[in-house]
Amino acid sequence: MATQRTRKVTLRKGRKQIEIALGKGHVWEIHDGGSMGHPLYNAREELALFDKLLRARRREGYRLIDDTGLVTKAGPKKPAGMNARTWRWVQDADQILQMFRDDDYDNHKDIILDARSTLKSPPAGQAARVEKLEKMLATATRELRELAAADPAVADYAKGLIEPLRKKTVARERRRPGRSAV
Repeated sequence: MATQRTRKVTLRKGRKQIEIALGKGHVWEIHDGGSMGHPLYNAREELALFDKLLRARRREGYRLIDDTGLVTKAGPKKPAGMNARTWRWVQDADQILQMFRDDDYDNHKDIILDARSTLKSPPAGQAARVEKLEKMLATATRELRELAAADPAVADYAKGLIEPLRKKTVARERRRPGRSAV
């Protein structure tokens, strides 16, 4: 989230036109039949893939029509007096919430795991974001529970996500053999 890079190139071969775009963690190939996105979330890999796709299309005979060039915008800055760890946590939490709102997650498993890992050690003074993350986690868990009830394949996939085993309970049962769980 620190720096945002974008670039858009338009290529033409006869009547065919293709756009190759870079931005928000993806490299896109947009053409008449639709589009294909390549999610990378690594600036170096994004630029390398963009250049590779551009070279491949140029070899196929496409001409360059328009190029915006690489545009770099600085992201948000850390507020004065805020701990660096807290700032990174705030950025991560905001990104997770934004992806959930924009429906950018591919599956419920990623939502649940991201929310749980972020909620493990929230910094002090972030109660509002913690509450939003907990609501997001509850919504994703509820949706996954409904999907699992309807489809046995999803139920198998969702094992441990809907109602994970508590490690303390398992460890306690191991220490006291012979006691029943009833």
